Amino acid sequence: VNLLLLPIMFTSRRRDSYRYVIAFFACSDLYCSVVHWLVYPVPEMYGNAFVLSGYGIINTLIGPAWYCSIYVQAFPILASHFVYRTLLIRRPSSLADPERFFAVMIATTTAISVYGLFGAYVVAGPDEVSLRELEVLFDGNSSSPVVHRAATARDTMQILYWIGGTFESPRWTALLGLFCVAIIMVFAYVIIVYCSLLIKGFL
Repeated sequence: VNLLLLPIMFTSRRRDSYRYVIAFFACSDLYCSVVHWLVYPVPEMYGNAFVLSGYGIINTLIGPAWYCSIYVQAFPILASHFVYRTLLIRRPSSLADPERFFAVMIATTTAISVYGLFGAYVVAGPDEVSLRELEVLFDGNSSSPVVHRAATARDTMQILYWIGGTFESPRWTALLGLFCVAIIMVFAYVIIVYCSLLIKGFL
């Protein structure tokens, strides 16, 4: 569908710069589909841990981390749509030179995507504590529908929030990583709601 959408946008009589915003979103979606196919991520919850494994061509730790990076990049792109629409209605002169807007949108998206990749790879990488707590899962002795092997445990993204029972011995690095992702999501939705109110008020 996205491949069909791109030529329609660039052969349309409408020549405003908004088509580039839509094209960027469509290309991002294509990129996400390709990464999903390469990684084939399978998420699981086990006890107080979130586990993400890659079962595609890229089945090492970098695969799930890469997939996480494209998950967070959707938020700045979506927020950029609403910022663009707001500027187009309230201050169209600011889009007389749209290259600046697109430069900011691409730079922000790239920065957040790299942050997602780095954060997932570092924060969610397996360590001795997570491997010990998830030993039953990776030995194949759990009720998980996915069969794991101890040999591939270090290729799996593991976010262990608590050691022992829930709310006991928190793993602050994992919780901080989760909090940072939540901040990105909330910030994007605040921009969307605020821009929507501005657009409604102006109209």
